[in-house]
Amino acid sequence: DAPRVAFLSTPSLFFAFDEAERRNFHLFDFDDSKAWSSDARYVYFDYNHPLGFDESLRNSFDVVVIDPPFITREVWEKYAQTTEALATATSPSPPLVLATTVHENAPLMKELFDATPTAFQPSIPNLVYQYACFTNFPCDRLAQPNEEITSDQSSAAKPY
Repeated sequence: DAPRVAFLSTPSLFFAFDEAERRNFHLFDFDDSKAWSSDARYVYFDYNHPLGFDESLRNSFDVVVIDPPFITREVWEKYAQTTEALATATSPSPPLVLATTVHENAPLMKELFDATPTAFQPSIPNLVYQYACFTNFPCDRLAQPNEEITSDQSSAAKPY
């Protein structure tokens, strides 16, 4: 069985997969005006109401991918609440998580998801600070540095 994956506030990543790959995925996002709102796997999601989605989706996902619009503790705590509600009963606690945020949030990612930074960092042009990926599971692909990120841009060397 392919894992069921919830994408929280990550439409670009969700749609990077082809239709066949997305059959076990759901996109939870606030913006319902986009073309994707007609996608059967789209779920309206407002992080201010972390449990404000259909009850049938609770306890349904093996993996949760998260990229919140804000990096504050308050916002991350709401996403953690959503993540716990979406996790299957057989998922570890917390469930498998892939999240992106600034490296300075490493202690918070550890606290909320038992997640640590990966060597891979996403390349996001024109952003004033470098984002990092955090997981609470081993991943060979994310263990490799992103060749698009130069060493002076990298935040991977910061100890946390």
